[in-house]
Amino acid sequence: LLGTGLYNVATGLAFGVPMPVQPMKSIAAIAISEGLTLPAVMAGGLGVSAAVLVLGLTGLIDVVDRLVPRPVVRGMQVGLGLKLAAKGCGMVLYEVPQRWRAPLGIEGLVVSSLLAIYGVLSVVASFEGQRGRGCAFRALGKQPFALVMIALGVILTLATAQGVAGALRLGPSPIRLMRFSRADVVDGLWRAALPQLPLTTLNSVVSVCHLSKDLLPERPAPPRAVASSVGAMNLLGCWVGVMPCCHGAGGLAAQYRFGARSGTAVVLLGGVKIALALLFGSSLLVLLQHYPDNFLGILLVVSGVELASVSRKIAQDIDTFFMMLTACVTLGTGSTAVGFLVGVAGFLPVFLVEKASGGGGPAANARAGTSNPDSMALLGHESPEELP
Repeated sequence: LLGTGLYNVATGLAFGVPMPVQPMKSIAAIAISEGLTLPAVMAGGLGVSAAVLVLGLTGLIDVVDRLVPRPVVRGMQVGLGLKLAAKGCGMVLYEVPQRWRAPLGIEGLVVSSLLAIYGVLSVVASFEGQRGRGCAFRALGKQPFALVMIALGVILTLATAQGVAGALRLGPSPIRLMRFSRADVVDGLWRAALPQLPLTTLNSVVSVCHLSKDLLPERPAPPRAVASSVGAMNLLGCWVGVMPCCHGAGGLAAQYRFGARSGTAVVLLGGVKIALALLFGSSLLVLLQHYPDNFLGILLVVSGVELASVSRKIAQDIDTFFMMLTACVTLGTGSTAVGFLVGVAGFLPVFLVEKASGGGGPAANARAGTSNPDSMALLGHESPEELP
């Protein structure tokens, strides 16, 4: 918590946009499912970060960014957004897979339904406010929806979960330097770093930079700086056991959806995390373990839909096809990297044929990012001219 709080402060000051800091999902999933040791997890994070830092410092990440077709980037965003939303729906509706939650209780279906209604009304009110329109519940659009949800969840957890309040202890946890065996390094690089590297390059750098350009066109995040940021923070933090982290399109969409428009929001978040880490240390883990899943699920649904919806306006049919192809493969396989490869493999022949014929067809324009001005329109804006 202390390490990621420092990451938040640094990235908020460096980029001036609500750049998220989130765990490397593939490494986290492999660590949980395959039982990697903590040193192996840290070794995997160090390996990914070193590679991404080299891409950033040499400028090769800019080449990757220019070569990736825009519809494929949009498809990765749609696929990832729908995955987040589906995960959130599962957390809200099911206690365990295929077993519905009970109607009553703070994680029951009644409370979840009320939270969902509150979330929908807040999002609709926010859209109407962006369009300059009024609505009967427009005051909801001005409320910090995410903060309300998080605070309410913490209060209910402390009030209803037995033993949580008593488990909290004052004082920070000790910081220890990691020690790596040869087996840890080999295991971490082979089993954790290799699956994570394409996801970090594509979603944590290429996709998040395009999304920042869509959401905050006056302050787009440059790929070179984002790649260097991912590399630098983990090359420092992994040595003391901070979970390998990256930036991500899903996190940026969530921050934007819940009202963040500058780096100040991320700096404040980092400050809160640092304060909590120094006050309670690792005893906070008990509170997090008992935090209601349905509250987190609602937040995931809203942020996932936001991420997928940014790509909803596509002017060219060919853009739509390759965007949806990439999204469907991403969803079907559960892998952003596989979705990317299939999208590029399908797009490349069309691009080469158009190039050979001497035309600047839709595929050639899409790769250059010029085919579709409407795709830059934000959620809640009717046309590109309405962009701030």
